[in-house]
Amino acid sequence: MEPFDRLCPAPPHWTLTWTDIRDTFPWIRRMARVPQDWEHHREGDVETHTRMAAEALTAMPDWRQRPVGERV
Repeated sequence: MEPFDRLCPAPPHWTLTWTDIRDTFPWIRRMARVPQDWEHHREGDVETHTRMAAEALTAMPDWRQRPVGERV
């Protein structure tokens, strides 16, 4: 499932490289221009929200214990 396999964080460092994700997917870059309601999403645009959600997910021990195919 390239490029998802390549971009999905993996042991031992579990690094989420958002720059590579942005460079790979034009639809991620377009999220930068989508505003969110300031009252509920003070982080700003949809891209920032999505990055923060992905970072939170990859930090979760339960997610890290999932089989590779389910993480990707």
